[in-house]
Amino acid sequence: MDQPTFVEGFHDPEAVKKMTYHPLGNTGMQVSRLSLGGGPIGGLYGSTSEAECVNMVHSALKSGVNYIDTAPWYGNGRSEEVLGKALKDVPRSAYYIGTKIGRYEPCVERMFDFSAERVASSVDLSLKLLGLDYVDVIQVSRLLNNEDN
Repeated sequence: MDQPTFVEGFHDPEAVKKMTYHPLGNTGMQVSRLSLGGGPIGGLYGSTSEAECVNMVHSALKSGVNYIDTAPWYGNGRSEEVLGKALKDVPRSAYYIGTKIGRYEPCVERMFDFSAERVASSVDLSLKLLGLDYVDVIQVSRLLNNEDN
């Protein structure tokens, strides 16, 4: 199998053959056309059980989805915590994962924090919750308003 994230014995080869992959900019990563969003895992769209989420993650990854997007904002860390539990049984070479920095609180006055200290602590916490040594992508979370134009 040509896909760099394919792991023999973990993936469903027939499902992976049906997935399309594209370069992510010039990162060298070939990411699946479909990705797995962590918002629902964090409960942003209703409640789901941890077991349902773990099964969903395993099913998506085994079927060839190789990019996971999450954020500390999703369920106040629940997304990253549940993903960490799901990913402990998945070969690290089988997926790419991105998380976000910048948006942390629902209170508009304290919602965003781009200070070096907050960014570093956010990444450290994400790594701890995910149970990983590294993430592949860090995205900056920012809402735009008319003053930003």
